[in-house]
Amino acid sequence: MKKNFKEIFKKRKGWLRTFELILAVPIVAFIVLFAAYLAPTPSPQQYTTVQLKGFALSTLSKLNQRGYLTHAVYNEDWLGLKKELDTSFPPNIIYNFTVYRYQEINKTVRLGEKIKEVRLVKVGQITNFKGVNKPKWAESVNYHVSTAQVTFTVETQKLNKTIYLLGCTDAPGWWITGYTPHSLAILMKNYLDPYFTNVTIINDTDQLENLFLNPPNGTIIINCHGVAVPIPSNYVSGNLPNWQSYMQDIRAGIINHNWTWMNIVGYPFTYVSNRNYDNCNDWVCVWGWIVQLLTGGDISGEWDCQCWTWWGVTGLYGIGPPGLSIVVTGSSSTDSRISDIGVVNATQLGLETMNTYGIQYSPNQSFSRALDRSWMESNGWQVQLETFEERNGYCSAAVFNRSNSSGKLINIGLSRPPEPRVPVVTLLALTHPKLEQRIASIEQDLRVIVLQLTYISGG
Repeated sequence: MKKNFKEIFKKRKGWLRTFELILAVPIVAFIVLFAAYLAPTPSPQQYTTVQLKGFALSTLSKLNQRGYLTHAVYNEDWLGLKKELDTSFPPNIIYNFTVYRYQEINKTVRLGEKIKEVRLVKVGQITNFKGVNKPKWAESVNYHVSTAQVTFTVETQKLNKTIYLLGCTDAPGWWITGYTPHSLAILMKNYLDPYFTNVTIINDTDQLENLFLNPPNGTIIINCHGVAVPIPSNYVSGNLPNWQSYMQDIRAGIINHNWTWMNIVGYPFTYVSNRNYDNCNDWVCVWGWIVQLLTGGDISGEWDCQCWTWWGVTGLYGIGPPGLSIVVTGSSSTDSRISDIGVVNATQLGLETMNTYGIQYSPNQSFSRALDRSWMESNGWQVQLETFEERNGYCSAAVFNRSNSSGKLINIGLSRPPEPRVPVVTLLALTHPKLEQRIASIEQDLRVIVLQLTYISGG
């Protein structure tokens, strides 16, 4: 009996502890919840007006430093600007962003006197406030942005170079249809004057003679006589031109005196010209003219004609391919080094130079006298630049550098009539004078941003 009592007592003691645990759990939970209810909760962050003002100014300043604020205001990108402001401010800050522009209004006062009155006109407004009643703004800041409508003028920094344009009135040209050498020289001078300090026209063969007797160093010579070259009288013995010696001196000017010699159209150096000579008594020449008349084509030996009248032009003396051969190689050869490559396109350099200097012409030109590149390179001339494309190894419009010299030969193998802007652009591509933009006028467009801020205090 005693044993059973002890066992029953142990079992009841276990039940009592279980019952105590069941009662304790809700009591503890009640105490925790009650304590949490009585404990103070932190309120949303409260901002002073100084902090709000700092928020506003720093936000506007950062947007402006990025270049976005001015862009958005003047392009009225209100949606994009709202996204920027929404991510810039904490969620419990309410903002109102308003943009105004200044507007001048003529106002009449007493006795017909007129004054200008400046008003602010609202341009746009954005806010993140979604309530009904307007909030009381705790802080407001003003911020100015401006853009200027600027008018520029372009001024050229002239290159300190001398250019001689051969436009001799006493020497005819050929392949310059529509021009005389002198009128072509005047036209090209007008194009080149803005870019070079000294652009001079050689008006006659006496002036040209002085150029060869006292050769300047590093000058640019542009032949405006087409496929002919004016020849001074000191290169004429009796009635025959010593054109071989003349071509050698042109070559020496390029190599020894660093000349840049430019041919602007056709096959260069195929004639020399001087109107002081006009004989035509050679029977070879007469026979050549008869064959030309009957066949319309060239004949072998035609260039042996000792005559100062070709194609009905007095003072024009034909020398043919040997002229170019002497200038390029130093020796005479009758081999032709040109090709008709048809219509070709301007190179990227040519197009960029046209656009840079505002000298426009068709980017597709016909070149019937393109120059053999491999022949030039094999004789010590390297291509520096081209303003029109090559075709089949023939250069249409190219600048050739002479090895071991600063001299250059520029050949523009255009078909006739000449396009004078092509050689001008080629020369500018070579020398690239600097263009400087200067401000001619500025019209300010000032706008005012008013940014108002307040905060939701919560509780």
